[in-house]
Amino acid sequence: MDPDLPKSIDFDPVAPVYDLYAEARYDLAFWTRVLAREPEPRLELMAGTGRICLALRAAGVACDALDYSEGMLAELRRKAAAAGLAGRVHHADARSFALDVRYGCIFIGFGAIAEVVDDADKARLFATVWAHLVPGGVFWLTAHNPPARRGFYDGSERPIGDELETPEGERLTVTGRFVLDPASGIVTGEQRYRFRRDVGDERGPGAERVATLPLRFHLVEPAWLEGALGRQGFVLRERHGDYEGAPFDPASSPFWIARFERPR
Repeated sequence: MDPDLPKSIDFDPVAPVYDLYAEARYDLAFWTRVLAREPEPRLELMAGTGRICLALRAAGVACDALDYSEGMLAELRRKAAAAGLAGRVHHADARSFALDVRYGCIFIGFGAIAEVVDDADKARLFATVWAHLVPGGVFWLTAHNPPARRGFYDGSERPIGDELETPEGERLTVTGRFVLDPASGIVTGEQRYRFRRDVGDERGPGAERVATLPLRFHLVEPAWLEGALGRQGFVLRERHGDYEGAPFDPASSPFWIARFERPR
C-alpha cells in the first residue's frame, strides 16, 4: 500500500455492517452474463466485501478481488470461506497495485470509480489497469450518470435503506447527508450509523451509540472518463445506460457502463 495515496473513504470502521445496507442485487445478472464471456483470469478492483465477486464465483465465473480496505476484505474472506468460494484476494490500492498476473478482464462495478477523486489518480489507475491486461484484454468500468444523481446531494439528510438488525442484536439505521460542488463535481458529506438496543446492557437501559463515516467522492462525467481512457490507449467497444442493456443517453441514463479493450 502506498502511504502517499490517501483514502477518500475509510470503510474499515463500518465493514462489519456494510452488507446490511448495501445488499443491492440489480446488477448481478448483468455481471454474470457479460463476464462469463470475457477471457480469464478476471479481476474486480475496489471489490469491497465481495458482493459482485462472490456472486460471480457462485455462478461458476472465476474472479479475483482487490481492495484497499482490509476490513472489507476480511468480510469478503469470511463469506467466501463460509460458502466454499475460493479465489485470490489482494489487499492493494487500485491506483498503484503491482501483481504478478496479467488479466484477460478487469472491471470496476457499482460506480466505485467515484471514490478515486483526483483526476490524476484516475489516470494513474487506468495506466495500472493497462499494465495488468494482456493485449486484447478487456476493462469494464461503471459510473453514475451525473444528471440522474445531482438532486441527491443538496445537504438534506436521507435514510439509506430500512431499519436493520445487526448480528449483535442491535437495531441500525443509516442516513446520509451530502453536498455537491457543481463546479468540480466533488461531493462531500457523511453517513451516520445509529445503533440502538431495546433492552439495557452494560452501557445502560436503551443504550444508543452513533458512528459517522466521512465521505468524499467525484460525480465524474462519462465523457471525461472516455477521454482519459482513450488517451491511455483503450478503445471503447460497448456502452450501456442501465443494467438491462439500454443505450447510454447522456441526458437521462441512470448509469454509464462501458467496455474498453486494450488493443493487441
